[in-house]
Amino acid sequence: MLDKTKEKEAMHTRSGFFRPISLLVLMFVVAAWPGIHASRAQVTLNSPPPDPAVPTPKAFFGYEIGDDYKLTPWQSRTIPGEGERKGFVEYVSELARTSKRVRIFPIGTSETGLPLILTVITSPENWTRIDRYKEINNKLADPRQVASDDEAKLLAREGKAVYWLDAGIHSTERTGVETLTRLSYELASGQDEWTVDLLDRVIVVIEGTINPDGLEIVTDWYYRYKDTPFVSSSPPYYNKYNGHDDNRDFIRLSLKESQASAQARFEWNPIMYTDLHQAQDLLYVGMSPDPSNFAENPISNAELGSMSFYIITQMIAAGHKGVYTYDYADMWYPGYNHMFTMMHNANGSWWELTGADYASPRTVNSGRHAGNRTWFNPEPYTVPLPWRLIDAVNLQKDAIRHSLTWTMRNKEDLLYNFYLKGKNNTARAVGESPYGFVIPAKGGDNVDVTDLINTLKVGQHIEVDRAAAAFTADGRSFAAGDYVVGMNQPYGLFAKLLLTRQDYPINALDPRNRRSSYDMQAWTMGLMSDVEVVALSNRLPEGLKLSPVTGEIPYAGSLTGAASANYAVENQANNGWAKALPRLWQDPNMTVSQGDAPVTIAGRTFPAGTFFIHTRGNAEDHAKLTALVRESGLTAYAVPGPVTSVPLHAPKVGLLKPNSSTMPEGWTRLQLDRAGFPYVS
Repeated sequence: MLDKTKEKEAMHTRSGFFRPISLLVLMFVVAAWPGIHASRAQVTLNSPPPDPAVPTPKAFFGYEIGDDYKLTPWQSRTIPGEGERKGFVEYVSELARTSKRVRIFPIGTSETGLPLILTVITSPENWTRIDRYKEINNKLADPRQVASDDEAKLLAREGKAVYWLDAGIHSTERTGVETLTRLSYELASGQDEWTVDLLDRVIVVIEGTINPDGLEIVTDWYYRYKDTPFVSSSPPYYNKYNGHDDNRDFIRLSLKESQASAQARFEWNPIMYTDLHQAQDLLYVGMSPDPSNFAENPISNAELGSMSFYIITQMIAAGHKGVYTYDYADMWYPGYNHMFTMMHNANGSWWELTGADYASPRTVNSGRHAGNRTWFNPEPYTVPLPWRLIDAVNLQKDAIRHSLTWTMRNKEDLLYNFYLKGKNNTARAVGESPYGFVIPAKGGDNVDVTDLINTLKVGQHIEVDRAAAAFTADGRSFAAGDYVVGMNQPYGLFAKLLLTRQDYPINALDPRNRRSSYDMQAWTMGLMSDVEVVALSNRLPEGLKLSPVTGEIPYAGSLTGAASANYAVENQANNGWAKALPRLWQDPNMTVSQGDAPVTIAGRTFPAGTFFIHTRGNAEDHAKLTALVRESGLTAYAVPGPVTSVPLHAPKVGLLKPNSSTMPEGWTRLQLDRAGFPYVS
């Protein structure tokens, strides 16, 4: 038996002998292990300078991004008090002209008609095969198109990760737009190893802002008040119709901006999506606390945790403070901008940042996590803290570069997991009750049923079929033409989330034991639409013949009967009737009335309140009314003979803009505009 001295000598001898071998083995394992293999450093010593052919922001705008008192407009224009200024759209177009890495893709226009664009940056070699990479990501998004897990791994190896960055959905939160402007330049021009390596493996999609209307409103507001005590104030509206609620619009997709961004994501299939916001202590990078809804795949939650702590680690190592995760809003509500991507089996996160007073320096004097060290905020900051736009831009841009590094290093795992999440979510949807949904074609008014189906199919890409013949399910009879939402699809679990009632979990382990979500809790689409949705506790009958809904369904209005001086309209389709009324009142040859008692005409009884339309009784008016009824989703009948009813005249509508929350007024105004109702604010 060795004495203590000899035992220690033997241990030192063994450890001295084995340490180099162990280190060598460890280096080999780390280099070979998938998902954590070594990557080129983010910062390379003696890096070559940026491509001189690509104009710097200062050369183009006349100032550095992040300079005090300088905000970048969306488009080049004259800003009151500032004169002619160049904009983001023109700058990234110049990047596309001078760099083979950059291309610009229009995706629509905003509610006021401003251009919505994507700036897509990747290597010139990737651009030669961009259609192939889109094809790969489309296949991985739908596990039914992939023959096996092995094929998915091969596709993941060949494919490229798409990382989508968006800023300014809340346009008072202006730092992110400036950050993405500078990042666009660095990715377009950088010739260092990190940039070259990144753009070989990653396709970066930059949506400079999803809300250009608000960006222009806020930019003008800032320059109006920057030298006054109101420099930190906010305009009452920071887009055409609403303010903060534009980040609550990703279920119904009511706004043009939401629709354009959502549909573009199905083309590019980002596996990483980061929505840049501005609030809270210096920099919050999502993952989020409980609760999460059941359609969020656990792989996504784990991946976001991995990315978040990678960013925090790298930021602390570089000397940054106040970068944290976890302790902010939950991800219960599926209608946020970033949650649209999360609900379609990819990773959606949002970040919060402390900004300056737009572009004016300020001092940060408080913060929830100022000086408060926790496991999710391991290196807090202290107050007071002098803070400028350039500080916020630098902090946010550094964090983005680390998130890009993490994505680049884990490209194959992320792509394979994208496939796996779709596969696992499909299996869960198929294997658990409800086993599908039936939405009767006459389970609500025609317009509301049609709107619901179009939201599911066109907006969310949830597959919907129509029954080719009558059938029975769960002991109930359904008609030919009724809509069926099956579960054997990548977004089947998401369909369950949208069509079933919410059951908000109260987490006894959460010290806050919150009784409500951070934000909205109710989104059950059938209840919201006043449309019947039947959840099936048994599987659909075998042999049921279904035909897929392949695109947007038009309203199925109908007018029965020949030309007449009078027509009755069924008391349904209120939304359709709201769109028809302004057009009827504007037509000098048509009037509207309303029955004040039930009336039976040609064997059909119409209840009190039925609307009647009166025309000249000729073929021209009949054809015009037939088209209007069909487009509006109404059900109308020609009425022989006279009608006793009360004339209905166009009302004068006054809309109040309150001094408090403007969003209820904005959503109301949106509906009035869409219907064509005249009003006075």
